[in-house]
Amino acid sequence: MAWLSQIELRSAVLAQVAWLLLMLMNANVVRAADFAQARNAFYQGDYQTCIELTRSEVDKGIWNDIWSRQLIECLLASGHYAEAVELYEQVAEKFSNSIPLRVLAAKAYRFSGDHQRGTRLLDEIPQLVQAAPYRFSDRDNLLAIGRYLLSLGEDPRRVLSEFFDRALKSDPRFVDAHVAIAELALDKADFQEAVKSLSVSIELRPEDPRLHVLLARAWAPSDKKQASAALKSALEINPRHVDALLMQAEELVDAEDFDSAEKLIEQVFMVNASEPRAWCLRAAIANLSGQYEREGECRKLALATWQMNPEVDYLIGKILSQHYRFAEAVRYQRRSLHLDPSYLPAKFQLAQDLLRSGQDDEGWSLVDQVAEADKYNVVAFNLKTLQEQLSQFTTLQRDGLIVRMDTRESRIYGERVLELISQARQVLCAKYEHELSEPVTIEIFPRQSDFAIRTFGLPGGAGFLGVCFGSLITANSPASQGNAPTNWESVL
Repeated sequence: MAWLSQIELRSAVLAQVAWLLLMLMNANVVRAADFAQARNAFYQGDYQTCIELTRSEVDKGIWNDIWSRQLIECLLASGHYAEAVELYEQVAEKFSNSIPLRVLAAKAYRFSGDHQRGTRLLDEIPQLVQAAPYRFSDRDNLLAIGRYLLSLGEDPRRVLSEFFDRALKSDPRFVDAHVAIAELALDKADFQEAVKSLSVSIELRPEDPRLHVLLARAWAPSDKKQASAALKSALEINPRHVDALLMQAEELVDAEDFDSAEKLIEQVFMVNASEPRAWCLRAAIANLSGQYEREGECRKLALATWQMNPEVDYLIGKILSQHYRFAEAVRYQRRSLHLDPSYLPAKFQLAQDLLRSGQDDEGWSLVDQVAEADKYNVVAFNLKTLQEQLSQFTTLQRDGLIVRMDTRESRIYGERVLELISQARQVLCAKYEHELSEPVTIEIFPRQSDFAIRTFGLPGGAGFLGVCFGSLITANSPASQGNAPTNWESVL
């Protein structure tokens, strides 16, 4: 009967193994449920609950970096930068193979005032990956490495195919990969591709307010109604979502409704009292309101946590540029580039501000630099193409006035343009007791698309006959207006 005892023993062992597996499966289900609870708390703006749930698991020593990543992300969102650094140092050795965790930690160090440590964490990524590529081949690491390479100016097509698409192939329903593709498209002003990727993302993860904010950004240049609906969806999910509140506040600043914008900024500070982008908005509002001392104080507070942050001056300058304060905008972009000469958003914004303030030589030179560094930037490509068109224009000059227009049209009515604007200068300067110290440039475009690119950077702008930037005026010629042209003299 020995064989029967062996069977009974095997059965008992198998039963124990099955029981252990069942317990492990149940534990994993509970853990998954717990993490979903923590993540949903984060999505809904209940940051304290999210912190408590994730910290509990991290303190238990759980071997999964998603808990640490979610906790750091929540600490960063609520402005607890020093705590985020402490947490990373607690788990760094355990999760040394997590590039996403390292990237979050770099942000935490920088906003805690340790710019060098944050930069060093990022600079070490290539060496880590090259030493053991197989350790960083999972989908989360692929996305993080791809984003890092984009920040270095790597070819977007290569990053898309070798990192983002590769992550998607492993799981076509991987939301973060769709989001990474959308963010890349937004960065290159390919808004249709961004909408496409974000629509898929939201279908898979509708509870994430950040996706709705990104969709609002994608729709904003072409469809304000769709953008507004997406932003509304984000705030319905999380009324405390900082990115959504800031986007809404910036729209109010554009409309010069500063009081309403300030109310939203206060809501942002209730989530994160040191949010630099909110201080940037306040600095811009102060400038536009003529409160220049307050402007400086707000800028100082925006840089308080990370003094080398190039985004601060870039954002303030960008808002001022939207209000035609080009001289101030140029100064801010130069400040940003002083902090980080490689910061392309500031360099490109400076290029456009210089072009709109009549400083063409430096402006076009910077456009060339941006187009060379970022070959997939749609707006830079459009401006480069336009530059070739402008080089074929005829230039007419008189009394500090410069007119650039199509050669054929200049022969037909170019002299009449000069006569009209010369008369306008004489009459208006006398009326307002003002002398123009700089030349005024008028560019007249026979194609509406060229006018739109020169004026807005992108096709569109239907209905605009002309735009005055101060020392630069752009206008559509009668030829661009089809069968119903307006009186060009009245427009000028």
